[in-house]
Order: sequence, then C-alpha cells, then structure tokens
Amino acid sequence: MIIWLQIIIIAIILHYVISEKLRQWRMEGNLQGPTTIPFLGNSLLFFGCEAHDIGHRIMQLQNITKYGRVWRIWIGSHLGVFVADPKSLEIILKSNEVLNKSAVYNAVADFADGIVTSSGEKWRGLRKIVNTIFHNQNIENQVNIINNSSMVLCRLLEEKCDGRIFKIDNFIHECLLDITCKIIASSKTDMQLKENLTFTDDVRLGIHLSSDRCLKVWLHPDFIYEHTTAGKLKNAIVKKILGFSLELIKERRESLKGVKNSITVDGQHEAKPKIFLDHMFDYGREKNLTDLEISKFITDVILAGYDTSSCAISYMLLMLAMYQDIQEQVYEEIYDITGDSNRPVELKDINRMACLDRVIMEVLRHCSVPHVARRVDSPLQLQDKLIPKRSTLYLMLYRLHRDPEYWSHPDSFYPDHFLPENIERRPKYTFLPFVSGPRGCPGQKLSSILMKIIVSTILRQYKVTTTVRPSEVKLSMTMMLEVSGGSQIQLTRR
Repeated sequence: MIIWLQIIIIAIILHYVISEKLRQWRMEGNLQGPTTIPFLGNSLLFFGCEAHDIGHRIMQLQNITKYGRVWRIWIGSHLGVFVADPKSLEIILKSNEVLNKSAVYNAVADFADGIVTSSGEKWRGLRKIVNTIFHNQNIENQVNIINNSSMVLCRLLEEKCDGRIFKIDNFIHECLLDITCKIIASSKTDMQLKENLTFTDDVRLGIHLSSDRCLKVWLHPDFIYEHTTAGKLKNAIVKKILGFSLELIKERRESLKGVKNSITVDGQHEAKPKIFLDHMFDYGREKNLTDLEISKFITDVILAGYDTSSCAISYMLLMLAMYQDIQEQVYEEIYDITGDSNRPVELKDINRMACLDRVIMEVLRHCSVPHVARRVDSPLQLQDKLIPKRSTLYLMLYRLHRDPEYWSHPDSFYPDHFLPENIERRPKYTFLPFVSGPRGCPGQKLSSILMKIIVSTILRQYKVTTTVRPSEVKLSMTMMLEVSGGSQIQLTRR
C-alpha cells in the first residue's frame, strides 16, 4: 500500500513537472533565457538579493551574446520578458495595446496610486488632469517658483562652504519637493526651511520596504505581512506619507475657502486659473472620492515630480565635481549668458544652454528610471518573437543606455554622446529617459527647465569639487537609480 502511494505521488509530481515544462515551452516560443527548475522557474537566481540588488542581478544575467536583447526568465509560473532592443521598444511604446502597468507597481499603491502606477480608464482620466500642469501658459509662473526655490537652496548651501565634504542629496530632494508642492498645490510652506521634514526619507523607506516585499513571495498575502515587523513599519510609514499629502489638501481647501469669501470692490469674485490640486478636487467630487483617496493620487504626482529630477541633479553635481573640465565649460557658458549679475534665470537663457543640455542628457543616460514594467493583455508580436498573454514586459532602459553598440563610451560620463552628429548616427529609441509614446512622461520639458535653473544657479555661486573617483561611484537600483551612499561633494565660493 505504501509503495503504491509513493508511486502515485511520484507520478503526480512527474506529471506536473512535464506539464509545466510543456506550458513554458509553448508560452516562451523562441525566447531564450536561463535554465529553469520545476516549481521555482528561475527564482533561485535571485535568492538572497536585497531590493536594491535585484536590478544589478538582472543585468548580470543579461548576456546579449547568449540570449540577445529580448530574453526571458520564469519567476515560479510567471513569465517575464526583458527588452533592450530599440526596434522592439519602438513597437511596444507605440502600441495602444501595451499601456497597462504591471502588477509590480501595486506594491506602492497603498501610498502612491495615480498616473504613474494606474492603468485603463483611471489612468486616462488622471492623465488629462496632469497635463494641465504642463500647459504653456503656466511655464512663466513655474520658472519664477523654480528660481525662488533655487535661491533659497543656495542660501542654505552657504553654511557648507567650509571645505568639508558632505552629501548634497537631501538639500536637492527638499528643494525639488518645495517646487513640486508649490506648482501642484500652490503651497505657501517653504519645505526647505521646514523643521523635522521627513517626507523624502519616509518615501525612500516606503519604496524600499515595498520592493523588498515583492521579492519575498511568502510576504505577499496581506494577513501575513501586516503581522511582520516590516509590515508594521510599512503601515506606520504609509500614514506619515499620506499625512503629508493630506496637509497639502487641507491647506489648499482653506485657501480656496478664503478666496471664495473675498469679494473685489465691484462685487465680483477674483478669477484665478485652477492648479492641479483644484482639478483633483473636481475629479474627486465626480468620482465620490475621499481626501484620503485623493492623497494617494497627490503622492504619486509628487514622487513623479521630484524624485527623478532630484536624483539626476545630485548625480550631475557629483559628475561635474569629478570632471572639472566639463564643469568649467558649463560655467563659462552660463557666465556668457548671465555675466556677473545676480538676476534670476529667464526662459530665453535656458534655450542658450547647449553645453548644459548635453550634460543633462548624459546624466539621464546614466541616472534615470532603470526599467518600466508593462502587462501583456493580448499576444504581442515583437519582430520574430511572439510575447504571450499574461506575461510581463520589462523595458530595460538601464541596459539600453549602456549598450556599446549605440554608445561609444557606455560606462563613462561623456556628454559628447549628445553632439548633433552623434545623435544623428544612433537609431531611434536608444535614449528613453522619459520613455515615449502614449504613456511617456508629460513633464519632460519642465524637468529640463528645472534642472537647468537649479544647476546653473548653484554653479554661478559655487565651484563644486569632490574626493570621490569615478571608479568609486556605485548606483543603487530600485524604482530609481541613485548613488549608493549619496553624492559626496565640496563647495567653494566663486
């Protein structure tokens, strides 16, 4: 009896293994990738990985010679397809059939659930609202906000002009947070001067905990995770993050109430253009949303508004500190435009900053969103490969931006990659820091303006140096790329 039971169990296991192999073979078609093992697929390749290591492990696995620029891994029974081929990326990004974000982004939905993470009709409705931020009629006011915050930043940096090396990241994060809150919520609070502001640290911890949970399948059920130390910490952090957004909502509601109660001399209400948060209030009334639900949308937009640009600016200042010749070229360009004056940077100045523009693009090649995950809802043909339904596409921008076939100095900081003649030689869809297509980032123009104003304002007052060498710079990769340990620089008054 026992022998027959053992035979039956072995037969069931063999049937599962063979069936699973056949299913994988049918789904993956001619996609290549590492050898799988029953039940786990390729999961053991990531055993022991911390959240910030996962992207680097994938880069190690991606052997172009062996697997090509479109390859696959299996995480348990789920198929992930990694794409770093420009022609395939063009197909994906132009398609209206691959617009939905992967379930991976659900990991942060408890505190950031808006245009960046959502899909379908919800995303379309929110995208229309977000587009109001980037209307041309708003740019002049946004430039004034950026200039004012940049000047506050430079005053705060004055105390660091003592020759000591320091991490500039938090200064930049809080400056960008201040700008974002003023643009989207017309906040009167100066975030750079606010004491005990922990929002940027809270967000980083929240993202780290979310990424770590994604890697640990046994923590996916809420009833288990909520009873762990990490789960309890995550809940506390989420409350703090959403509390910040709720304060912005409260401040704006009180401001609107004051405007409503104020009457001009002729008895008419003063008409002012609506800002993003006002449109969100209208959307909330239409969809019958609570302020807590709106706060998740707001947090999502705040993260999109400040996180990418702040990481890029911190990295840029570190690169300029290491490459003094490039810093000097940028400074001379700025000096030719503004001279010795202390006047704010104007829109007409920004268009003349060609050298700084190349530096920014090279920074974004090194330090932007490392990957984007899309859900495949119907079979997708990528040249000679058929991507099956219910798989996940990972657009490997980190790998694309370091492919030696398209970049002459793939691992070096080399702004001449973006000289006109070099841009002309590269195929389309080899440089995608803001992605592209229907789900491309709508804030590309504002981000460029913002980075130019902040960096030029800093360089007009300070020379930036560092003791860090290029070989010592290591990037941490989760939802964003940033320098492990922060961007360590020194400032000297010009």
